[in-house]
Amino acid sequence: MKAWFKEKRKAIRHFLKRKVNGTKGMLSIFLALVVSPLLMSTFIFIEYARIQSIQELMKEVMGSSLYSTLGHYDDYVEERFDLLSISQKDDINTTYQGYMKANMNALGKGASIQSMEASGQHSLGSASILKQQIYEASEYTVMAQAMWDGFDLDRIKKKLDGLPGMKQLNAGAEVANKAVGYANDTKDMINSVKDFQEKAKDFKEKCQNYKTKYQAFQTAMQTVESIRNSGQEEGLPAAEAAADAAARELATATKELSTSLGNLYDASKDLKEKMEKVKKDLSEVKEATKKKKEESKEAATESAASTGTEIATIPAAGNGTGTEVATVPANGSTEVATTGTAADAEIPDGEGAETIGTDAYKWFEEMHKVTEDFANEQIQKGIDAIVEAEKTSLNNQATALSSFTASGHSMSELSSAPLGKIEMKGFKEDVAKYVDDLVDVLDKSATADQEGVKEVIAVGRLAQKLMDMKIFYDNSLDSNINPALLAHTSSFDTSTLLTASGFAGMLQDAIDFADACYQHPNVFKMITKLASFLINLAKFLAGLVTWMAEHFINLAKFLVNYQEYYHAFLLYGYAAYNLPNRTTYKKGSTLTGYSFQKVFSLAGGSDKGGKGGAMSDIASLGNNSGSDPMFKGAELEYMLTGANSEYTAQAGAFFDGYMLRLMVDCYAVFNSDILKALSGLGPVRIVATVIFLLLEPFLDMVILVNGGTQVLFKTKAYLSIEGLPHLAQDMAGILDLSDDQKSTLGGMFEKERGGGSSTGTEVAVYHDDPAKHGGQDGSGKTNDKNEMGYFPLDYTAHGAILMILCTPYDQYTDRMQNLIQLEAKEKHKKDFDFDINKAYTSVHSDNKYKLNIFMNLSPTLTGGFPYEKQKDLAY
Repeated sequence: MKAWFKEKRKAIRHFLKRKVNGTKGMLSIFLALVVSPLLMSTFIFIEYARIQSIQELMKEVMGSSLYSTLGHYDDYVEERFDLLSISQKDDINTTYQGYMKANMNALGKGASIQSMEASGQHSLGSASILKQQIYEASEYTVMAQAMWDGFDLDRIKKKLDGLPGMKQLNAGAEVANKAVGYANDTKDMINSVKDFQEKAKDFKEKCQNYKTKYQAFQTAMQTVESIRNSGQEEGLPAAEAAADAAARELATATKELSTSLGNLYDASKDLKEKMEKVKKDLSEVKEATKKKKEESKEAATESAASTGTEIATIPAAGNGTGTEVATVPANGSTEVATTGTAADAEIPDGEGAETIGTDAYKWFEEMHKVTEDFANEQIQKGIDAIVEAEKTSLNNQATALSSFTASGHSMSELSSAPLGKIEMKGFKEDVAKYVDDLVDVLDKSATADQEGVKEVIAVGRLAQKLMDMKIFYDNSLDSNINPALLAHTSSFDTSTLLTASGFAGMLQDAIDFADACYQHPNVFKMITKLASFLINLAKFLAGLVTWMAEHFINLAKFLVNYQEYYHAFLLYGYAAYNLPNRTTYKKGSTLTGYSFQKVFSLAGGSDKGGKGGAMSDIASLGNNSGSDPMFKGAELEYMLTGANSEYTAQAGAFFDGYMLRLMVDCYAVFNSDILKALSGLGPVRIVATVIFLLLEPFLDMVILVNGGTQVLFKTKAYLSIEGLPHLAQDMAGILDLSDDQKSTLGGMFEKERGGGSSTGTEVAVYHDDPAKHGGQDGSGKTNDKNEMGYFPLDYTAHGAILMILCTPYDQYTDRMQNLIQLEAKEKHKKDFDFDINKAYTSVHSDNKYKLNIFMNLSPTLTGGFPYEKQKDLAY
């Protein structure tokens, strides 16, 4: 066995020596076995690196091609709106393939394309995409311009918080509604006075007739008695017959007197009942005011600690007590009460210029007092028993006289019941004189200041003329859009214009009441007019509050979510600053410098000059469609209203601005020192308050649409002693007003101003060439407007505020897409048919390619590795 192993070992050594030697140039099997796996691994790594390199190069090629494709953006959309979308002039896929083919040279022969496709996606027709682009476009530009214009977002948000104007208007509506009940009760009392007056006059006539008939009866009996005493029988029958006839006439007069006395007594009872009802009303108000007095003191303490000088919490009366609205005083108090359900029984009052219900309350109280004094003097205690006894005596006498025969009675019977003369002791015979005096006092109770009433009526007439001036739209902006061209159907709320049409009626109601108090006042007519006026006023103010609640829909949401408020300002600020409006379409520009005049020219606009549309016309305006391809310049107004007619859009935006001004002007108007000085007008001051409330925001809007500025939050009204000089200054540059109207405005209430002039020494700055983007003068202020309040803002900035308050996101994006669609379609109509739903903001590419073999030794060799790669790229 050992020998066998030895032999085998020698055979193997001999084989190895002969075959595995390497010294004779033969391939070493051992070396091949060892090196081949290493070589294979090396080739694998090389191929992996080549694949990775090709893939990275393909990414770069695709990315470069996509970037180049995105470089074909719509130059008009970019220049006009500062937004990016791929031009629709060329096909996206064709453009992309052209760049891909050119860029494939970078890959050499390492790979070959099998297929390549590109398609657009995420168009500006998508609301979320459009909003995102607007956010990016406006994050710096809008905020920078807002700061330039003095737009302090934080402070404005704080001052809008709580909607003081809506609280005041709502309180005014509640007050007017409550005052209607008081007015009706007082009217009933006055009606009872009038009825008592008529009954008193009839009572006086019947008393005089009774006396006359009794005297005739007495004379006839004296004649009978005289004939009897003379013993002459010849004339006795005739004398007795005459006495019998006189008795019958006296019986009739006695019955009539009894009836008249009963009527007068019933009228006195009715008057006392009506007086008691009014007294109860007044007691309720005093009780409620007394209760609220303590509450308002507590509210004042809390408010002073938390709100400082913020206008958002300034009360109607202006005494700094926070969340209050003015209430009717108890015995002349100037206390105010907090708003809410607990305040239904109060009529507001305030320090300075009392609110709507105060003067009515005081008038009701005064009329009740003089009527009560009259009743206490003329309707004595125990009148019931006295009148009942007198009626019994009169009825008994009438019965006796009805069957009276002179032959059976003597003159002596006329000195005692039932034939004796009855004297009226319950009511004075001349009570009618005292009732006439009472009515005369009541007629003059509203106001003794007839000159003041005349002045208020004159101001009301002026307000009517001003509010009927042609101001609601610029005649040059007259497009009626073809709805078929819109990306989305526009909707316009016509209730806005219907609400506006009610203003003229409200103003007329106010003047009618003042007229009833002028020259020949009639208390019943006055109280009737006042009740009617208060009913209409309550409905009107409630309508305003409802309109504001329905239209200022965004405010509550933004006030509790600051981030949402910030985003909203970016969106709405973008529209305000980048879209033309009636004040900027001639010389304004976008935040990136695109002239609005180009938009006007593109739309085929021509300068027609002047303005149109008055308050009396506004209800007839409708959302008229037409054939125009785009708006000429009222694009901001369209964003606010959604109207296809530029006239209607401007009118609607004017009214929206008016309502905003009405809300923020309430504080200043209710605290006008002129209203305080008009305290002698009594209830006529209600008329002045309503006129001021309606006229002040209208004057604001007239100035704004003429290129001026208004402080967003007023501390002083134009219609105040300190405000009238500012009004004269600001109106000086307005061509829409005649010189007579300007003179009348400047000369209003000279007596209340102590004869001072309202002519300012400076003229307000009206920017014929508005500062770039914002319409301000570069400092965010014009003239000395800061003396009037906070945040001087122009029409454009007011538009931004209105959009924040009124325009929901979905309506905003729909309307913005419509504007982009209309303008870009008109601009590109000669080259292609623009469609915002094809205005893509990103490109999706899908490429299929093959990695070629490393060494292509023969054309017959096939192989390689197929790959598919997708890539998206957006602006």
